[in-house]
Amino acid sequence: MIKIDFSKRFLNRFFFSFTVILIVFTVLVVSRGMSRGVPLECEKIEIKGSLSYDDGRTYHTLDSRIGQLPTKYDNVIILGHLDHDLVYGRPVYLFVQGLKVKIYVNGKVVFDHTDFSEDTWDYFVPGAIKTTDDIKIELSTDKSYIYNVHFRQFLKRMYQAERYDLIRVLLSHYMPHLLVCLAITIMGISILIYWACFRGVRDYNAEGLRSCGILMIMGGITCYLDYNYVTLLSRNLYFLNFLNFVTQAMLVIFMTSYMRRYVAIEESRRRATTIIVTMVVFMAIYMLHYILKETTTNFDWLFMAFVLAVMVMLFIGLRDVYKEGMVIPVHNRMAFDTLLLLVSGFIIEIIYYVLTGTYIVRVIEVCLLVFSVAQYYLLVSTNVDNYLKAKRARELESELVQNKIKLMLGQIQPHFLYNAIGTIRALCIKNPKEARNALDYFAKFLRANMDSLTEEGCIPFEKELDHVKSYLYIEKLRFGELLDVEFDIKATDFECPPLMLQTMVENAVKHGLMPKKDGGKIKISTSETKNCYEIKVADDGVGYDTDKPLEEGRSHIGVDNTRQRIVTLCNGTMNIGSRMGSGTTITIIIPKATMPGGGYESNIG
Repeated sequence: MIKIDFSKRFLNRFFFSFTVILIVFTVLVVSRGMSRGVPLECEKIEIKGSLSYDDGRTYHTLDSRIGQLPTKYDNVIILGHLDHDLVYGRPVYLFVQGLKVKIYVNGKVVFDHTDFSEDTWDYFVPGAIKTTDDIKIELSTDKSYIYNVHFRQFLKRMYQAERYDLIRVLLSHYMPHLLVCLAITIMGISILIYWACFRGVRDYNAEGLRSCGILMIMGGITCYLDYNYVTLLSRNLYFLNFLNFVTQAMLVIFMTSYMRRYVAIEESRRRATTIIVTMVVFMAIYMLHYILKETTTNFDWLFMAFVLAVMVMLFIGLRDVYKEGMVIPVHNRMAFDTLLLLVSGFIIEIIYYVLTGTYIVRVIEVCLLVFSVAQYYLLVSTNVDNYLKAKRARELESELVQNKIKLMLGQIQPHFLYNAIGTIRALCIKNPKEARNALDYFAKFLRANMDSLTEEGCIPFEKELDHVKSYLYIEKLRFGELLDVEFDIKATDFECPPLMLQTMVENAVKHGLMPKKDGGKIKISTSETKNCYEIKVADDGVGYDTDKPLEEGRSHIGVDNTRQRIVTLCNGTMNIGSRMGSGTTITIIIPKATMPGGGYESNIG
């Protein structure tokens, strides 16, 4: 039975509308602010001349060689002239990434950046530099990459501008990137709020929602922290590097935690938990070291270890999600596929970093956007399904109450009461002790039928079995040797709808065995398999045509009601096999996935 309080169902529409409106509003506001054009005071600087990558022994035309620098050379010398005069006293900004840079004007040093580890915007305030002045730029790096992009990127990002004018130019250029980051962050916040609202709701599986929301928020912040512009907003590289490490580490940790949501095997879940705890411990140790040492220590090795942990976790998840024989809901598989896309984006970023010493950012950004949109869609669509199922469940619940009343009244029909009382009355004279036992069983039978009206879910099978034994005890007193009963009970540790077994047994006795002149035998058996519990009620009675009404004009209402309750409460099935003259066998399957009781499990993490 679905027990989610769907008076909160407006949250589905609210969060969806809130997200869309907030994103659209922000796009309009930011676009309006950035549509004023590039300030005239912001001028791009270009150098015309030649370059050498062999310590000045040979020179090549700058335009034709800058994009094809051999990786084995780590030093570049550029000689030339500016394409226009620089304004006296206006700052010149340069983006320095993993380079040492020294700039000479007419032989005099005007700029000297000596820290290889910094990726930042730096600047100097020039004098009156004209196009006739000789410019010399010395660039060097401490690492060799297969494809070195640092030299080219340096020459493409030189501006003479005031700081805030340059910020406006860069933010205008990176506007699509910023809007994507904003959309990812807002969707993450919405999912996190949704988790906070539903985490206490009974029978609602909110596992994974928190990890998914924080993963998206950390992903959005990580993409925001693009050093191409963020180092203009803040010159505190110590803080930026620390924040960058924390967001990337948390992104990987919560990505791993979200993967754990799709691990079905308990042993694999324990391994996943161990991986997550280990990552958190290493992150805490590194953060403590970073704070105490007060140094911008490189964390590439730790991040690579985290990526390796993600790969291990991905392998565990793939093995479980796509394991042969595992039944995975469509929504769960879609969610894991988008998670796989996100991990693939990380792998591409890592490969690119190894080759070039820098990140693309756009790849992980696009993968994060696809992942976020997919997860948000799955959240909304899944909860729309939940709402529809809840609505149907309320209708079924109302029908179930009426059916249970009908079923109980059908189980305690006057002729059964008269026969049972008549049998006990006869025993009072012949065998008073047996009469007392019969009264005890009769009272238990009536109590169980009355209790079924107040039961909202399933009951222990042992309780239902005791009820059936009470009924059969009374019938055995009536029919004697005409009724033979055999029990083969191999599994009792599960739950079932009330009156489920009793209805089937009564049908077997009344419509299967008693019409036979010499009676017959009824066998009740249970067994357990890997995925389900199986209950069988078999008789060797007269059998019947399952497509026709029972005799005396009665329909299969008892059987139909029982089948409906098995489906609704247990997600189980009931099959009836019968042949005229050969008896009837009823097989009930109750999946283990729904134990105990009913309840709907959400498919979104």
